[in-house]
Parts: sequence; structure tokens; C-alpha cells
Amino acid sequence: MSLRIFHLIFIAASALLAAGVAAWGLRGYLAGEDGLHLATGAIFALLGLALVVYGVRVAGKLRRLEEKK
Repeated sequence: MSLRIFHLIFIAASALLAAGVAAWGLRGYLAGEDGLHLATGAIFALLGLALVVYGVRVAGKLRRLEEKK
């Protein structure tokens, strides 16, 4: 497995984990828990989105680097 593929898989796994934590936090808030659950859900939703954007940008950059070889 190349370093490129490993990096992209790791980013995808991190984004999925962030989405899971965001869902957990938002579900906890909707179940009547305190605002900390809402904050956790919102922060991890933003982090998950940032990881997706980062993954797309890195994939494009790595693809361009491989084409130059």
C-alpha cells in the first residue's frame, strides 16, 4: 500500500470518526442533555467537514505529483 493511499484512508477514517462524534453530541443534546453536547456536536461536525475538504485537496495535489513523475 502506498503512502498516498494510506494517507487518504486515514483522512477518510478520521472524517468518519468526527461525523460519529458529531452525531453522538447532537443526539445527546436533542435528548435533553446540556449545551456541552451541542458544542461538541458542532465542533466535530466542522472538523469533519474540514477533513473532507483537506482530503479532496490532498488527493488532487498527490495526483498532480504522481503525474509529474
